[in-house]
Amino acid sequence: MSHLIGKDAHAIICDLGERLSEGSILHFFSPAAKQTLRARVEAVRGCCDVVRRATQLSKSVGIPFWDAVSISCLGVGNRAAALLSAALFHHAEAARVWEMKVECLSPATLSEVEAELSQGSSISLSSLVTHDRNPPQHIPMLDFACSVGDENRALVVSAIELLNVGGGYLLVSGRSYHFYGAKLLSSSAVSQFLGRALLLAHIVDHRWIAHQLIRGYCSLRISPGNGSRARPTVVSIIGA
Repeated sequence: MSHLIGKDAHAIICDLGERLSEGSILHFFSPAAKQTLRARVEAVRGCCDVVRRATQLSKSVGIPFWDAVSISCLGVGNRAAALLSAALFHHAEAARVWEMKVECLSPATLSEVEAELSQGSSISLSSLVTHDRNPPQHIPMLDFACSVGDENRALVVSAIELLNVGGGYLLVSGRSYHFYGAKLLSSSAVSQFLGRALLLAHIVDHRWIAHQLIRGYCSLRISPGNGSRARPTVVSIIGA
C-alpha cells in the first residue's frame, strides 16, 4: 500500500475496490448546495453580540466556530434558541447519486463521473458497500478537525491506531485530514466506531460525526471542492 503515498482519492478508492468481493457496489453522490453553518448563524437576528463574541473566541483560542458559538450561548437564555436551531440543521439531500460495481472502478471511470459535475459541485464516496448476496457493510471513515502539519499528522495517526479499526489510508483534504479504513465494518460496528471516535472531539470533527450518525452512513469528498482545488491526497498508510 505504500505505493499509494502521494496518490489522490481516486487511487485509494480503486485500491479499496480491489479488496472487495466481486459484485460489490460502491455508492457516490454529489451533495446539494447548502448554506454553511457560519452563514446560518450570522443570519440570526438579535444575537449579533453572541456571534461577535464567538468570532473573537474562535480566532483567539483556535477552536471551531460552532464550538465558540455554543460556549458564547451560555448565560444568554432562550435568546439563543434561534442559534441552536441553526446548529441543528441537517441537509440530507443529494443533487445526484451514482452506483458503481467494483469491476468497473478505475481512475478513468471516476474522472468521467467527476467531469459531469457542474461548476462548484463535488463528489463524495458513501461508506455504504452493498452486494446482492451479502448484508450491507461500511468503509470506516473519519473527517478530522485539526489543521495540517507534521505534529497534527502524528496525532491523527495515533488516534486512528488507538481506534483499532484495522489500518487504512490517511489523506490531506485541504485544511485537515480524511481517513478511510481498509477493512469493512457491519452497520452496528460502524456506529460503535463513530461513537468511540466522538470521544476524540476537536481532533476528530465531532459535528461531522453527528451528521453521519443522523444519516446512517458516512461520506467523504473525493473530488476538488469545499474550498479546495485538488482532490484529497494520501500522506500516510496506517498499519502498513
